[in-house]
Amino acid sequence: MTKEELNTLATDLGNKNATHVKELFDAARQEDAEKATAMEAKLMNILGPESEHMKAVQTQLDQIATDIKKAASQEVQFKTLNEHIALACKDEAFQNIRKNRGSYQIEVPMDLELGMGQKATMLNSGQVNAIPKPTWIPGVSKTPDQQPFVADLCPIVPTTSNTVYYVDRTARTAAAAAVTEGDALPQDDMTYTQQSAAIVDYGAHIKISDNMLTDNDWVAGEINAELPWDVMDTLDGAIVTAALAAATTYSVSGKPYDSTVIEANEYDALRTAINQARVANYRPDTCLVNHDDYTMMELAKATDGIYAIPPFFSSQGLRVSNVPIIPSNSITSGTFLVASFNRSKLAMRQNMILEFGYDADDFTKRLITVRAYIRAKWILSAQHAGGFITTTFATAKAALLKP
Repeated sequence: MTKEELNTLATDLGNKNATHVKELFDAARQEDAEKATAMEAKLMNILGPESEHMKAVQTQLDQIATDIKKAASQEVQFKTLNEHIALACKDEAFQNIRKNRGSYQIEVPMDLELGMGQKATMLNSGQVNAIPKPTWIPGVSKTPDQQPFVADLCPIVPTTSNTVYYVDRTARTAAAAAVTEGDALPQDDMTYTQQSAAIVDYGAHIKISDNMLTDNDWVAGEINAELPWDVMDTLDGAIVTAALAAATTYSVSGKPYDSTVIEANEYDALRTAINQARVANYRPDTCLVNHDDYTMMELAKATDGIYAIPPFFSSQGLRVSNVPIIPSNSITSGTFLVASFNRSKLAMRQNMILEFGYDADDFTKRLITVRAYIRAKWILSAQHAGGFITTTFATAKAALLKP
């Protein structure tokens, strides 16, 4: 509303009401919301909410609010680059860069003044809206990894040290016996030996551009899932390798099924290995085989081409004597491991850590280094090797097969 229009309105309303209108507009311009609301209510009471004069006042108030927002937007949007940097330098986080050895980000609007006060050229809103936005399909396409699971089978032992100590009973003379009244009880003799194992660090790092993290919402999530997955898969492989190295060799020597099984197959090999562990007083919880061998077991047929369904199947998958058969790429095709993972321990020094930061010249290259690591050690006492039985299927079937 111009000054001339305001004067006309003032004449029409009378000097008293014109003073109220002026106070209302001044309060609105000064963003004094409390006073503006009070003056607006007073005028509405005098003039009535539907009067033409009140509608004119409302129109002017809307214009004042629009002008204030526009001015505030321009104040932020059209700062020079030097002004943005000057403001950033006053920020406490910026002052602490040297202390924290970190980085600080300044976000500068596109409509800023560059160089000697020249404004950056920018498309207007109509032109921007005319540019079609790209379509991104969610997720990241990648070859799948094997799901880690072996570590989940092992009891966890938290530790705060770099070395874990445990005790083995290396020898025992069991002499318990029934005695008559007054006779001495026999003596059991035990030998104990202290053992130790050093914690191992399993980890990896990757580098990714800042643009990729910023422009693709799914990449950060994939990194958070994929990198720890890789570390856990490495830990799983280390456990399986150590278990195979420590396991007892499969043997049927002296057993009633030695060279007596007709058409001995993979199920027979696993069942007799389970029995070997149970005879040693262990309760195996896993039969670990390669995916190829698992498939061959499902394809087993009689000579007439009919599937040979042994009593080892269940609705939960293949099982032998109630021990699940689990396929894994961590074990070589042709080899099996009957394992009592319940007798092992996974000493955890530090759970999975995922860190983001700069390495070497990452800062200047606008790269982000992401690292993930876990500190742990799988422990199997030598005394529990009897709960782990391994050999090849070919060797086991040959030992069982009836001539």
